[in-house]
Amino acid sequence: MSVAYTWAYYKSRCVVCAKEIRKRDGIGRTVDEDVVVLESGTKAKWGHSRCIAAWEKGQQDARTEQARLGYAQRKGRKVTAGTAPGLSKAASKYDGRQPRKTKSVDGAAAFDSTPTQATIPSVTGYAPDSLYAKREDQIRRLLDEMCSVGVRIDQGALHDQLRKDDCSETVKSISRSLVGERVFPSFTVSELTGRISFKQPNLGSLAKDPAQGERSLVIAEQGHVLFTADMAQIEARLVAGLCQDPEYMEQFAPGRDVHADMAERLLGGASQRETAKKLVHGINYGMGKTALAEAAQISIHDAETFVRSMARQFPIWASWTEEMVREGRRAGQLTNVFGRTVPVERSKAHSQSVSRLVQSTARDIFMQRIQIMNVVMPEDSLRLLLHDEVIVSIPVGSYAEHAKVTQTCLAAPWRPSSHDEWIDLPVRISAPGISWAQTREQVLVVAA
Repeated sequence: MSVAYTWAYYKSRCVVCAKEIRKRDGIGRTVDEDVVVLESGTKAKWGHSRCIAAWEKGQQDARTEQARLGYAQRKGRKVTAGTAPGLSKAASKYDGRQPRKTKSVDGAAAFDSTPTQATIPSVTGYAPDSLYAKREDQIRRLLDEMCSVGVRIDQGALHDQLRKDDCSETVKSISRSLVGERVFPSFTVSELTGRISFKQPNLGSLAKDPAQGERSLVIAEQGHVLFTADMAQIEARLVAGLCQDPEYMEQFAPGRDVHADMAERLLGGASQRETAKKLVHGINYGMGKTALAEAAQISIHDAETFVRSMARQFPIWASWTEEMVREGRRAGQLTNVFGRTVPVERSKAHSQSVSRLVQSTARDIFMQRIQIMNVVMPEDSLRLLLHDEVIVSIPVGSYAEHAKVTQTCLAAPWRPSSHDEWIDLPVRISAPGISWAQTREQVLVVAA
């Protein structure tokens, strides 16, 4: 966490304990956007130094404990729960102090107790005792099991990659992490949207370009083949499902290419499909007309015309987008349909509100279906998760059966519980292959 120390000369509130920061409290410090920001009266986000120190200590202890348990599992050792983390030195010296008498806003006497580790609220975006939290625990156990099984690496292909002059850092990290013929990555969960990423090594950053051959490093078990499945256009489709604009949802009907249709309707021809794709994604994520023009490599005037045309064609979508931005700016956060609270910087609500809400919703839908898939598929068949894609290892000769199961689990329609209209969430399932690189050819399927 990058930190800049400064004095808090104005009235603000601590993002950890939510109590007022005063000049005599000492040094306050700004906090990065990955910390859930509570209600604050200013654009700056501050925290008592003692509160941040305690929070950082808790985060470090959690990471250490996760690494310890993961190592024990990989080595086949008995796993025992660690002791509860204590306060850091910076925070412990405040422990046990008498509360300070201060003046409240209305002039009445009030007592300002110093927060301890036990009183610091969760910064994970959901209530610790909620149903969402219980499901998150199940997801973490699933991910722990996946990491403990590891991923098999083709050592011959790895040696060839290491000999290249332009060998990537990801390939080098795989070499450093190799245990026998396997790597055992660890995972992180984004505090902003809940998205999952793997590290040490980060297999998700292996180059997609088949000419580079990096994904040929990941191979199936002996007697197995790999295939991949990913939820196609899930974020764009969820925008349609969340706003419930009938005209916009119609663009995602089976057999239609939404980006080609957008190009036909708003840019004058399906040949502009890639331009329309960049523009639609950019608009949904709050890009300004200049950024849109640069991303799509068109003039600012054309980008502005496209934005106005979208608003005219899909007025309900435009109204919903504006409502989400207003709510994000007002509250500093949004809550998705699963109950996860997504922080939003008020000054950046235009670009963060819809994007973070949709990304967190996509993540929750994907992981909900992965949990079901984990139950019905063979044990240890799920090898790796990449945002909205899963890599599966299954016995040779069983591809057709397990591809059908995967389709059933992932390619189900979805709607918010408060709305009536369903949106299709199709899945792309690849052909089987011995390596990850051989699974790139994919077929789009929808719910049976």
